[in-house]
Amino acid sequence: MLRRSKRISEQMERNNLSNQVSVKKSRFNEELKKKELEALKNKLKIAQGNLSDSKNKLNYELRLKEILKKKLEESERAFGAANTVATEAKTMLGNYTKLTENQKQIIADMEGKMEDFKNQSMFNEALNREKATAESYKKKWVNMMNRAKNGEDENGPFPWKHCESCDEPYGDTDIRIPRVLVCGHTICTECAGKLMMNNNSIRCPVDRQSTKTENGRADELPKNFVLLNV
Repeated sequence: MLRRSKRISEQMERNNLSNQVSVKKSRFNEELKKKELEALKNKLKIAQGNLSDSKNKLNYELRLKEILKKKLEESERAFGAANTVATEAKTMLGNYTKLTENQKQIIADMEGKMEDFKNQSMFNEALNREKATAESYKKKWVNMMNRAKNGEDENGPFPWKHCESCDEPYGDTDIRIPRVLVCGHTICTECAGKLMMNNNSIRCPVDRQSTKTENGRADELPKNFVLLNV
């Protein structure tokens, strides 16, 4: 009887021990799972942090790329401007060289002319030629003025010194005095009298316009003093 009770007691102890082991094992597994879960969470945080760092690095590299691109464009523009300046400088240098050559030629010509005038006799001859030319021009001008006063040019009397009707020259005598019609044309007093009509008007021989007079007399028409004074 005692042995049986002892066996039962031992069996119960073994069962209790087994239960305790199971409980501890279960607790251990739960703690292990918690630790693994925490480890996974930590790894996830680390991975997220690394991902964020990678994104930041990528954004930084993109910004750096844009900056480098702008600097490259600025460098290209500066290089183009430098090329333009260099081209302009070459052009200016070429123009300056041409100008220098022209100035050298002008100086050489002036030196040649000065060399020609070093001889006093040559200078006197040139001066005399210029004086003779000036005197010739003066005589021609005086002759031209005299002909103008006389109402003549190189081919004879000026056409406007003649009556537009009879083609006789104007003068100070009564019948030769130039008379102005309302149309602006001029005829001599004699022709004005001949062209007088019964209604005391004169029809212009040039444009056929009529000029009315008070008493039918040609001397009523105004004189053309411009033609009388030339």
